[in-house]
Amino acid sequence: MKKLFYCAAALIVLLFGSSCQQEKLEPAGEQTLVTLEVEIPYLAQTKAISKAELTDIVYYEIWRTGGTEKLFASSAVVTDCKASIQISLVKGLTYDFIFWAQNKDCGAYDVTELKTVKVKYDVITAAGNQDKFDAFYAFRSYTVEVPFDKTVKLERPFAQLNFGATKMATTLGDIKLGDTQVTVSPGLPTVFNTVEGKGETPTANPVTFKAKGLATSAEKLEVDIDKNGSISEEEKFTWVSMNYMLRSDESTYTVTTDFGVEGVGSVKHSVSNVPLKANYRTNILGDLFTSDARLNIVVEPDFKKPDEVKDAI
Repeated sequence: MKKLFYCAAALIVLLFGSSCQQEKLEPAGEQTLVTLEVEIPYLAQTKAISKAELTDIVYYEIWRTGGTEKLFASSAVVTDCKASIQISLVKGLTYDFIFWAQNKDCGAYDVTELKTVKVKYDVITAAGNQDKFDAFYAFRSYTVEVPFDKTVKLERPFAQLNFGATKMATTLGDIKLGDTQVTVSPGLPTVFNTVEGKGETPTANPVTFKAKGLATSAEKLEVDIDKNGSISEEEKFTWVSMNYMLRSDESTYTVTTDFGVEGVGSVKHSVSNVPLKANYRTNILGDLFTSDARLNIVVEPDFKKPDEVKDAI
């Protein structure tokens, strides 16, 4: 099983209370420095999709708990998974903190209001198989006291759906992919509610993720497969496709594919009852491109524990 590590994005937060807040203070100096250590998870591998190495900005907001007005909003540049911001808050008051980390140039998310981050599937689906669409969030409520030093571990709001092939060659030669399409139905949520930690406002129609070629030709999809109640050693598959999508509940989906194979044409699959869970990978694995194909669905917590068991079809 791959180990999940965290790289610290140190957020030392400094916000001056409004005049209304200061009127409620007893002595005028009742403010305190708030230190938040924000950790972005990454996989400890030399090269890996979802390593979080493309995450380069953290957006954050501060609200009074129970309040209706945003007190503060800003962002911090993440360099080598590190950022630092300074803020001072009023001692004894309770605040809500919202964090969203992503690649700043990915163009896939509207972060105008962090309570409801909007996903632009037209951007993601036009160019799938790209790790730049990975993102992380956290929502926390804290009462500010002295000393105040907290660690906030971010997690992914998305499910990651992967297809992996056991064979990429026949007696006639290597199998080379052209365009790929992966369609998920019914519709997927378009808004992520960071307060509730769930997707909302699903699309009216199924969502199709399009891409050119493999997710990457330089690495393998490594998966822990549950066999007879025990975890096997990692098995490696050719990574055919990789896409991020929001989830709203624990229902299952139907996934259809249209993989273009050079010199052959289209290879299609339809897989029903596919579980998709936020902050988990769902891997659909098998002999995708030759006859007598059999597919296995494996939901495995490369993003998050505890482990999930295999559901074979």
